Amino acid sequence: MKESLCFDTDVCVDFLRNREPGNILFSHSVETYQCYLSAITVYELTLGAEMMKRFQDIRKFIASFSVLPFSLEVAQKAAEVHAKLRKAHKEIGLPDIFIAATCLVNNIPLITRNKNHYQRVEGLKLLD
Repeated sequence: MKESLCFDTDVCVDFLRNREPGNILFSHSVETYQCYLSAITVYELTLGAEMMKRFQDIRKFIASFSVLPFSLEVAQKAAEVHAKLRKAHKEIGLPDIFIAATCLVNNIPLITRNKNHYQRVEGLKLLD
């Protein structure tokens, strides 16, 4: 059985735009890992598609993955993460907190190009 990972939105956007370094990260990952999207990444990708009028492309892309839900447990973990980051004066954006909490609850590493941002989240495993 393959190891799992969750894509951050930035890697997906690079792939969809055929842009490096995310394109190669994405392509290598889908061959090697069981890949997931968080519900928050689905939201961010869909919002972008709505703004750019590219609905079909995104729907087809999203349908090729299992989506990790924004559950009660994820919401509670996100609040815990947010409070710790706020207390340490190291806050990151709310969508990124939700994505990190999703990965923490599901014990799945995140693949992102924004390591400096996510390294602030204690216990979050990152892949590159």
